[in-house]
Amino acid sequence: GCSPAPILGSARDRRTSLARFAVVHLAREVAGHRLADLARLLARDPATLYNGVARRVGSQTAEWKELVEGVRLSLSSEEEIGNT
Repeated sequence: GCSPAPILGSARDRRTSLARFAVVHLAREVAGHRLADLARLLARDPATLYNGVARRVGSQTAEWKELVEGVRLSLSSEEEIGNT
């Protein structure tokens, strides 16, 4: 439910920050991207991203799990569209 522009931009609201952390988490865990590269792409401090993701992954709240799964599904849908 969050477009790429705020995630890549400077938005700092809670929803966008959570979505950004979910994208970083999946980019690292699924695609193997380096945190330093993601931080540079998102114009964020690597420590901020690391701490934000670690805090969410450690808590494993229903909101976090739902968000990560939503991002995962969104990305897989985009892949399917690109492969047709």
